[in-house]
Amino acid sequence: MKLLTGAFSDLGELHALLGQADMLTSVRAAQSVLVQVYNRDEDIQWITEIMDALRALREDIVVVGASTFGHISRGQVCDARSVVSLSCFDTAELVLIEQDCHAGEEADAATRLVDALGDRIASIKGVLLLATPLAFNCDLLLASINTASPGLPVFGGGSADISLKRMLVFSRHRMIHAGFVAVALCGGTLEISRAVHLGWQPIGRKLTITQAQGSVVSMIDHKPAIDIYKRYLGIDSGDNFFLNVMEFPLLVERHGELHARVPYQVRKDGSILFTAELQEGEEVHFGYARIESMKQRVQALEKEVHAFGPEAIHIYSCIMRHFVLQRDIDLELLPFERLAPTAGFITAGEFCSRPDAAGLRNAAMVVVAMRESPAPGKAMHAKSAPADESRNLYEDNHMRILLRYQHFVQAITEDLENANAELARLAERDPLTGLFNRRALNGVMQNELERSRRYGKSFSIIVCDIDHFKRFNDVYGHQAGDTVLKELAIELQAEARASDVVCRFGGEEFVIVMPETRAEDAAEFAERVRRAVEGLRLFHQDVPLPPTTISFGVADFPGNGANADELVSAADAALYDAKRQGRNRVCRSTRTADEKK
Repeated sequence: MKLLTGAFSDLGELHALLGQADMLTSVRAAQSVLVQVYNRDEDIQWITEIMDALRALREDIVVVGASTFGHISRGQVCDARSVVSLSCFDTAELVLIEQDCHAGEEADAATRLVDALGDRIASIKGVLLLATPLAFNCDLLLASINTASPGLPVFGGGSADISLKRMLVFSRHRMIHAGFVAVALCGGTLEISRAVHLGWQPIGRKLTITQAQGSVVSMIDHKPAIDIYKRYLGIDSGDNFFLNVMEFPLLVERHGELHARVPYQVRKDGSILFTAELQEGEEVHFGYARIESMKQRVQALEKEVHAFGPEAIHIYSCIMRHFVLQRDIDLELLPFERLAPTAGFITAGEFCSRPDAAGLRNAAMVVVAMRESPAPGKAMHAKSAPADESRNLYEDNHMRILLRYQHFVQAITEDLENANAELARLAERDPLTGLFNRRALNGVMQNELERSRRYGKSFSIIVCDIDHFKRFNDVYGHQAGDTVLKELAIELQAEARASDVVCRFGGEEFVIVMPETRAEDAAEFAERVRRAVEGLRLFHQDVPLPPTTISFGVADFPGNGANADELVSAADAALYDAKRQGRNRVCRSTRTADEKK
């Protein structure tokens, strides 16, 4: 196969490009020709004139295109009005599909697309998809395609201009403002390799999506979504919201892979529209473009594509990358031009479907390498370039300063995260025994109650108290009392299961939460601990301490309470029964939830 590409701003330049001898020879000799046209505007007359010129080149060529933020040709983002790329295939066949699609029609559209491919599905090597991502849910479309035809390899990008208000995809036959055009590349010796490069890294603390529906996020950490952007980025709901915020997407991990989700519009109620959906309960971070990671990934990706042996490379790169890297965006593209001719466009959402991951990407670059010749038998050599060129590209101008700044921010962020993690640990731990404290117990109890209600399981708690503890402090001193508390904590932890949670409730009192455990089994455990404690021989500064005994009260859910307070109260009452009966014993609660009411 052969990829021919060029940029033009008027019809004279287009005719000169199409009239080149190499272009004419390659097009006429090809089994099939796929033309991609990318424009900076939606001028229908201009697009029609381009189509007429292409039709004169060869009647059966397949033409698709889109209005875009910008376009890519020969390893660079072009300033020209349009770019045209012609993929001349020696063996592959092409199937064109054009469909309207609006919100709510994604699943039906996916079914129609797969049905249109019919019995060619088995021979498909890849499907180029150009769509209008703000007119419908592209994430849902891609997921529905994967459901209808698992593993179908889709790639491409979304159309939009800088205002995110005008979108257009087209073929030789149709102009579509809400929908998509797709081309299936089938059969022959064609091989396609697809890769995704993100480069955005998490920064700051973890946030939780607490209210969302589809691509509309209303609440983050129980606050209006826009308030989070005001707090951390100083960005409010002005006319330039998208331009101000696009470099800071939210990052969410799915299937072990980071995905970016880009906000683009604020509603009157403070909710925010994103270019792809986020789900309630998902944990997210703000993301920032870490230049060093981008550089390393591009170098690794270049090696992968190099080993594939490409004859053509198509690149679909997010507008966010263009805004962050500015004129240095070419530094991500040039390495691939040294391997094979490149073409593509700057997107509003990138497509690269995989069976185990979301197909719609944001802030990413999708690199699609193609060949029809046999795989290289030995290492290929890229077009000649100075040995250190790719290593130094990102350090030649303003990127050098940005790299240092980002390194500093990353280091500060790691320090803050470590400090916050230590503060969180200290906040829920008893400093003397190292056990969870009463504050942590509240969260543990609530989680266990919710889990038990959801799955219909019981669980038990044990409240235990050291008998005659006051004498240790009065006779042997408070340090001796601390020794007893610490030794008892060690014994409780040693006897507890990995799933059990041991807490110091206060003073000489401890609580043990035992998931999926009935009261009778918890009582057996308590009796085992009671005997073990009774057998302890404790010393403080080589002075033997009196024998230590402990009393236990056991209660279970749902038998002894409908909530955490009632359950603790029932276990406490059982503990006092053990005290009244002479201490050093285990008592189970005999009070039911109904009796408490």
